[in-house]
Amino acid sequence: MGKFLLTLFIVSPIKENFRSRNFWKVLTLKEAARDTEDSILIILSMKIMLESEKVPGFINFSDQNTSHEIRIAATSAIFDLNAYNSVTIRNLELLSDSVRGLEDYFTLKLVEKYLGVSDFNSAIKSMKRIEEKRYRRSALRKISDKVWETRNRDVVDTILSEEDLPKDAKLLLTTFKYLLSGDSSNARKTAEELASSSPKSSYSLKVINLLNDTLKAYVYYSNNMYSQADGIFSKIKTNRYPFAQIVSAYRTKNYKKTLGLYESYRNILKNHEKRQLLLFVGYSYRMTGDLYKALEYLTISANNGNEIAAREVLDILIKEDSLLANDYIKNTRIESQELNYAVGLYFLTKNDTTNAVNYLMNAMHGGNTKIKERATYFLTHSGKNLDDEHGVNINLDYFALLNNGIIVTKEEKMEKWDSTYTENLNRFKYFLLWGDANEALNSAPQNGDALLKAIDIADRLGYDNVKITLAIRYLNSTSSNGIPLFLLEYLFPLNYADIAISISEFYNVKPEITLALIREESRFDPHAISPAGAVGLMQLMPSTAKKIMKEITPDSLRIPDLNLTIGIKYFSSLLGNYPNLIHALCSYNAGESRIKEWVSTYIVGDPLLFMELIPFKETREYVQRIMRSIIIYQYLLKEKA
Repeated sequence: MGKFLLTLFIVSPIKENFRSRNFWKVLTLKEAARDTEDSILIILSMKIMLESEKVPGFINFSDQNTSHEIRIAATSAIFDLNAYNSVTIRNLELLSDSVRGLEDYFTLKLVEKYLGVSDFNSAIKSMKRIEEKRYRRSALRKISDKVWETRNRDVVDTILSEEDLPKDAKLLLTTFKYLLSGDSSNARKTAEELASSSPKSSYSLKVINLLNDTLKAYVYYSNNMYSQADGIFSKIKTNRYPFAQIVSAYRTKNYKKTLGLYESYRNILKNHEKRQLLLFVGYSYRMTGDLYKALEYLTISANNGNEIAAREVLDILIKEDSLLANDYIKNTRIESQELNYAVGLYFLTKNDTTNAVNYLMNAMHGGNTKIKERATYFLTHSGKNLDDEHGVNINLDYFALLNNGIIVTKEEKMEKWDSTYTENLNRFKYFLLWGDANEALNSAPQNGDALLKAIDIADRLGYDNVKITLAIRYLNSTSSNGIPLFLLEYLFPLNYADIAISISEFYNVKPEITLALIREESRFDPHAISPAGAVGLMQLMPSTAKKIMKEITPDSLRIPDLNLTIGIKYFSSLLGNYPNLIHALCSYNAGESRIKEWVSTYIVGDPLLFMELIPFKETREYVQRIMRSIIIYQYLLKEKA
């Protein structure tokens, strides 16, 4: 493992401040760096604080004695800075020749960089050096993408001759070659072969304009572009892809059309497709006003174990006339665990404890352990005494914590580990230094004590998201009645606690709420960006952040302290509008208009019953996970104090 792991136990101001994720303070101490790890932490802090352009002034890249660790971290920091392209290439060439076990990985990065400067010849030359098949195929994909993007005809034949070229990439480049020669007929045939064999491939979208309308619509559907798919399906007369047609209509909220298509195609749909569509058809009947038909289809789906369908039944029973609910319960076979639980919740909203208990007891039987925990909670709070056999211990589930508590042990962390994992740990460390969390997770040891060492490395390098993922892996690999305190702190990191406490107290937000929010929103990844465009530790939408601070930019939201300040201030304003914590959390996740609607609809005295009635699965489980984390952070902050 070498010098790096030996220095893990030496304390310095740089290490202490980095451990507290006080990155700006680390940068003020850069002149005090006294070992390899200090230098690495300074480079990582520059990267996190968006000051990567300062790395070349801190590290002498031409010094041949610069360690692999420092060179990897520094090269990664400047990888996207065009002003340092030549420096980046020179260092990647050095790393690809010298880092044992990662030669192919850094050669792949070299391919990416050469393509970034449109040097196809060097990119291809580097690709040919890659021996590991998955990296070689990845390099070929990247080259194929760049060829298509730049319309570079000079290297097409060279890439097509490569044995490891993925099939969809080969079809893309063959299509491109036909287009170059003016052979539009064969170009269309090849494009259609690509789309037919790999409709979900991004390459099928690249050739979309060469496809016939039916196939074009199916490719859009396969890539979740339902509006485009439905638009084309609406214009053409075809009974091909009936399932795709129905789903596309449903996803674009054209419920009347969804029902019409279902009736037209039900005789040619496959049985598994019909089962999948039960929920969509039931919901479409609901949205078009036919509640009895809606309940008919939703019940079939719910009795087949579809929890979302059972929740839809519950929502209809709550919102509609009680005569409909009474008629439904009287004349419907309530069979599944999911549907029994939903009906039990309905009776709780009506304060009918007797019927609620009957259905909740039925919900205790089945394989859904989360439903068992929730049923257990509401049964005990309805005065029902349960035998021990009904208790189900789910580690770290919110209702499991309420039912059973949690045993935290003072077990010491093992410091000895199997030395045969040294190479794996080195790979893991190098991937983190580069910033590739996915490769790091794939290379992390599975062995218990070596896995703990990997978790420790992730902690020391500031990758709290990786630390949490590996800690979950470790927890799932152990059999114990309790959780060691050190593992609980890995699962629920406290590294940002000092900063969170300081800002939270200023805005009158409890720090355990802030830490729970960060863990749920980003897993403490300061540069996390969601598909919707939410940024940073507290996953702020730039439009929301601008309401708090007008001069903010999406990029600056990646700076941890700034993101926390804006996020905590915003959540404090929500608490001002919604003093009920569960309501404020719903608003943070789903928006204020939603929580206003839910508060006026689900009028119950028990806040946890209200939480279980939240109709959006994503928001309901989001709130429950945060409430769970708040309990644990209350405990950990008390221990820390």
